[in-house]
Amino acid sequence: MTPPPDLPRIRVNWWWILATVAVSALVAGHLLREVYPGLPDPMPVHWNARGEADGVAAKSVAGFLGIVLIGPGTIVLTMLAVAGLISLQSASITERGGARTPAEARRTWHTLRAAQTHLGWYLFGVNASVLALLVRTYTGADQGVDLPVFLAGLAGLTALLLLVLYRAQRTAEEKHPRPAAEQSHWRGGIYRNPDDPRLLVPNDSGMNLTVNLGHPSGKLVLGLILGGPLLLVLGLLLVLL
Repeated sequence: MTPPPDLPRIRVNWWWILATVAVSALVAGHLLREVYPGLPDPMPVHWNARGEADGVAAKSVAGFLGIVLIGPGTIVLTMLAVAGLISLQSASITERGGARTPAEARRTWHTLRAAQTHLGWYLFGVNASVLALLVRTYTGADQGVDLPVFLAGLAGLTALLLLVLYRAQRTAEEKHPRPAAEQSHWRGGIYRNPDDPRLLVPNDSGMNLTVNLGHPSGKLVLGLILGGPLLLVLGLLLVLL
């Protein structure tokens, strides 16, 4: 039996996390110095999709900073959680219940490393977009197009992330291929086998599942997973606009 490969634990990418914290602090400091003194009391705390204030609260520094930092704070916590989970998962790839073969272990490790690398700049970009929208909300004259531009930028960032992660997985599959019969059913982490009755199948790590697009319900389930958040956003826009 071939011994499992000795794969190092993937470290948390602190650079992007610290950069996100630093940029958020700078923007918050700028708004506190330049915008807060000129706000009325009560101050606006919520805006509709057209950038019009539709909610107010008593003016306070704590309340203002809470509004400014709730988005960046959520994103930073997400970065910490995702980076930590990736690091933990990379340390257990070859343990019991993990990858079944050395090739699977190496594919999983390289895919996780790519995710650790690229999720950093992606979430940094998301946070920068949120901050830019916030600054425009307080200082912009014509805010009618701000939300559509923000959503378009977010969609572009997400598409780029999915593309680079797909390419990273394809590269890992080329370097550490599956057996030919099995590989024919996989394309960059996407599984399609009409002869397999399972709707959900284990991925390389053995710790997660992916959808079998060859199953009669596979495309529907994948569509719900990918399209659900988009439909939610579109529904909210229809309500707000």
